[in-house]
Amino acid sequence: MKEDLTDVFVANGMLKPIDKFCNDYTSKQKTITESMIQEVKDYISRYPKPTAKIEYVSGNCIQAYKNRLKVTEQFNEGVSGTTVKTISGDVWQNVTVFETYKADELIDITLVFTGDTNRRVSKVPYPKGATRIEAVSYDGSKTLVFGQR
Repeated sequence: MKEDLTDVFVANGMLKPIDKFCNDYTSKQKTITESMIQEVKDYISRYPKPTAKIEYVSGNCIQAYKNRLKVTEQFNEGVSGTTVKTISGDVWQNVTVFETYKADELIDITLVFTGDTNRRVSKVPYPKGATRIEAVSYDGSKTLVFGQR
């Protein structure tokens, strides 16, 4: 890709040291040292960081990334439900994920169209104590969907 994806790897729990026997795809000892991680980071650093916040990319939002489309802004429109909010894809377009917050604490991340195989709505958890839902654009910018900041 010729881009520095270090931030994506770290956000997804990669680039961490490990030294243990794993019984996953194969059964063997897995060892990744700090020096190995630094070698990878040094190699990647010669490339520019991506302009998009791709840690949230999925097959459901690839066009938003590909065409650099911003989230449509329709505060409190197309939202129904109580403990799970159903958010309309017709109203909320170009969303990568919905983030649910309790004050300043991020408590849930929901990929767009989660809960709907027809890709018309997103089912976003909104548990007791939640204060808002934000729609995240391809570039990481956020738009308030429901609740208050």
